[in-house]
Amino acid sequence: MSETNSTKPSFFKRLFIFFTTPKVFLNCFGMILASTLLLWLAFSGLKFMSNHGQTYEVPDFTDQHVDDVLKEAKKSRFEIVVNDTTFVNAKDLGIVLHQDPKPLSRAKEGRLIYLTVNSFAKPKREIPQLYGLNFNHAIRVLSTYEFEHEIIKRVIDSDAPGTVKEVIYNGNVVDGEDGFERKYAMARIGDKIELVVAEEFDAGPTQVPDLMCLTYSEALFKIRSGHDLMLGTITMDSSVRDSMSAYVVAQFPHYIPGQFIKTGDQIDLRLSQQKPKFCGSKIRGEHVEGQGGGEDMYPNHSADPDGRW
Repeated sequence: MSETNSTKPSFFKRLFIFFTTPKVFLNCFGMILASTLLLWLAFSGLKFMSNHGQTYEVPDFTDQHVDDVLKEAKKSRFEIVVNDTTFVNAKDLGIVLHQDPKPLSRAKEGRLIYLTVNSFAKPKREIPQLYGLNFNHAIRVLSTYEFEHEIIKRVIDSDAPGTVKEVIYNGNVVDGEDGFERKYAMARIGDKIELVVAEEFDAGPTQVPDLMCLTYSEALFKIRSGHDLMLGTITMDSSVRDSMSAYVVAQFPHYIPGQFIKTGDQIDLRLSQQKPKFCGSKIRGEHVEGQGGGEDMYPNHSADPDGRW
């Protein structure tokens, strides 16, 4: 036997010959193709099931109440998280102020939307010390604290006109004149702080009011509020049972159109339970201007001993 015929092919050559045979080659190629197809189908299915790469527009939740947003979120593709709360006085309580991601941006399904919400209750602050401050300065201070204010009373104080004399909250005086022990008080932002303010006495002229035929309560209001006058002597006849509902039948000084007296002067009244007959008549002014009333006009009382009526 020759040397050439006794030599066997190498391992790699025999392996190559095996895989290049038509039957084996077709089988291997089919297995590779099948494996590649299965892997492609697996990755495609995973991508389809997870919406990989798909985004959605983020709704605008700002200026909506957070309770409404949480209800709406159940129907949306996103999850809502209240991340922070703050307070803005100009906004309603519980309103969404900010969100992240921003409205109308795009995000994947299931993305967390973080909300900053306006506080559900107005915070409290200490009422500042205002007694003795100039009124204009005091309201600037209150504005800084975000409190409202209202002047509920004015008092005469020629030594310190235009200053705050009392500070009232919820009906209680919390700050006042010298010697008053200031009370520590808290109020919610936006609450109303009531003030008593001093003003200088004005001794300027005011017209004599026409009080004839008014009830005593009406005349009293007109004297004090309408003309800044003081109530003087009150004279009642025997018919008066309820002074507040009694009628003014005479006044001093008498009402004369165009006649003025000083602010703060006194005005005296005479009352009767019966309404004078001339009330509402066209000649009423003649009686007031000429006599200011008299016994012939008021038969239920005697003439005033001083002769003023």
